[in-house]
Amino acid sequence: MIYDSPVIRKALFAALLGVLLLPIARELFEHSGAMTVWVGEMSLRLGARADMPSIVRTTNGVFWTILIGALFGIPLGVAVRHHVFRYWLVFVAAALAVELMMAVLSPPLGVHFFRAALMLSEHCLYLMSVFFFASLACVRRDR
Repeated sequence: MIYDSPVIRKALFAALLGVLLLPIARELFEHSGAMTVWVGEMSLRLGARADMPSIVRTTNGVFWTILIGALFGIPLGVAVRHHVFRYWLVFVAAALAVELMMAVLSPPLGVHFFRAALMLSEHCLYLMSVFFFASLACVRRDR
């Protein structure tokens, strides 16, 4: 059976995590408004009215980078043990394929939305953080 190979099982697990990234991230992002409002209010209280948009964007970026990296990277690193980069590439390919498919299936924006999302620095940070946390989990597991 093809699923008896550990390499295939690990690749399928990485692909499954990649497929789940966008739906889970969308659900999490829908509930992030309270944190954004709180950070905005705090920056206004501290007198940073002019810098509020960049403070909110940076804070949200750091928070979501850590959360998404830990949520998807730790299971990936624990499951694969070695060759994390190879399986992370499978994860990224699956995540981008799902994102492209969902962008094409949403009528008004289509592929233009997919290209715009790839240009966001946060998007790349989220994917890189998954690799970082997967590497950490792999190293911790080997000890």
